[in-house]
Amino acid sequence: MRHERSARLACLALAAALALPAPATAQPGPGTAQQPEKPAPRPKPPFVSPAAAKTWMRLNQPVVIPFENETPLSEVVKYIKNATSSGPGDPGIPVWVNPKGLKKQQKVMESTITVNLEGVPLATSLRLMLDQLDLTYFVSKDGLLMIDSEDAPPPRDRVAPLSDKAARTWLKLAQAVDIPFENETPLSDVLKFVRSSTVEGKDSGVPIYVDPAGLQKADRTAESTVTLQIEGVPLGRSLRMMLEQIGLDYYVSEDGLLFITNRDAEVFQDLAAEAEAGSVEDALRDAKKEIEAILKELEELKKARKEKAGEGAKDKLESLRKELDELKKAQEGVKIESLRERLEEFKRAREEQIDKLMKAPRLEPLRLQFPELKAADEVAKPELEPLRLQFPELKKNLGEETKDRQGTP
Repeated sequence: MRHERSARLACLALAAALALPAPATAQPGPGTAQQPEKPAPRPKPPFVSPAAAKTWMRLNQPVVIPFENETPLSEVVKYIKNATSSGPGDPGIPVWVNPKGLKKQQKVMESTITVNLEGVPLATSLRLMLDQLDLTYFVSKDGLLMIDSEDAPPPRDRVAPLSDKAARTWLKLAQAVDIPFENETPLSDVLKFVRSSTVEGKDSGVPIYVDPAGLQKADRTAESTVTLQIEGVPLGRSLRMMLEQIGLDYYVSEDGLLFITNRDAEVFQDLAAEAEAGSVEDALRDAKKEIEAILKELEELKKARKEKAGEGAKDKLESLRKELDELKKAQEGVKIESLRERLEEFKRAREEQIDKLMKAPRLEPLRLQFPELKAADEVAKPELEPLRLQFPELKKNLGEETKDRQGTP
């Protein structure tokens, strides 16, 4: 167990060290061959999954919240699913409530809230409702709405909040569109194709903006050509494959604009820095949680050892007490038995003395001179013997009387 905890701590320390930026390397000295530096990997702009975009688009829609009276959280979740459903076969936004988050905030699914709003986006209303229970929510890459405690760390696969327009653009880019550019095709024609492929109903398709400064930095123009013929691939992926051929890339702004610029633009560096900071933060957070769990385990182990040691000392003390009680009882028994033996010896000695006095030679002349006394003695002896055995005091008195007789002239 001890070696296992040490190994876990070492791994956590290594993970935290790897998550931190590497220190600057020393410059080579004179005469040292300088190795060519490898180019840093190009940052990749974030790509929002269609499931996550769909969930955020639904969260941005106004939904009537009719909970004027105290309403359990379980009923609120059911209402949100029904309110975001587009019809039969559509379950609405998938919702998951973390039981650990509820327990941490000392809440249950029957904890109640009160909110009565109209014309407010569901994302705002839901935030207000969950605030009453010290809870919050996240949206994962697969579109799952995750409800957790307000101080819970965001999940690694979380998707940052999207505006309604940005979510709609990402949904259009997630559609599979066949790309027919087998031959060299100017960028301007490619973007016209993209826009026309995303037209739905009365809208004019995905709004696209090409940054002139970005084209200039990439040494490209709107007539620079690309080639790509592919089927069944999301439009956002195909567009990125074409733009990379001429040193360009895109991202989606909050107002839903598809912004095209050079791939080394500062905006992509910022996006990469945010992603890297998030991964480092997640790694350190996970390491911290693991270390806290190990420290808690150690404290519990120490407590268990103390309790076990205390129980052992208590059992040993109880055993010593029992041994002492038994010793006391044995000593008392030996003492009583010794007293009984001494008493019996004393009784036997008294009886021997009385018998000697009764058989003394000085009493014999008196018996001869006074036959009546002898006869009376013979008559009384059988009657007095039981009394002597029953009443030791009689023996004592009789002994004193015999002494008086022996002293008579």
